[in-house]
Amino acid sequence: MIQSFKWLVFSVSVFALMACQSSFLESVQKVTYEPEFHYISKAKWASTMRKFETYNTILENNLSSGSMTEDQRIASLSVLGKMDRLTVKLSQETLSSHLNFSLFRQGIKIAQAELKQTPPVYQQVHVISSYCASCHAEKKN
Repeated sequence: MIQSFKWLVFSVSVFALMACQSSFLESVQKVTYEPEFHYISKAKWASTMRKFETYNTILENNLSSGSMTEDQRIASLSVLGKMDRLTVKLSQETLSSHLNFSLFRQGIKIAQAELKQTPPVYQQVHVISSYCASCHAEKKN
């Protein structure tokens, strides 16, 4: 009986260690997830999120004075375009509950339209720049 229990613990441990290996995990996910679900690696997900973080930092810096210079407005429009393209690419590669792609893209489009107005409106740019912080708020010590 004890030998059977040890074998069970050993088997479960080996399976758990195998599950931690991304290649094994990907093969399991291919069998267990719907065919239209596309798995992307943690490294690719992290790289994409770092790009969003970089773009978000640029937007926040451009918004820091309450209004933007013409150069900052143009740079912000460029960043919003990059965020939009990145969102489209990510939405084509994976289904995710992490990011509501259509809602986020809609917000980006509104922010772009507002920045193109004369005079520019910054309200939606503030919303986009705080979108990530709604889930990824910095921990206060």
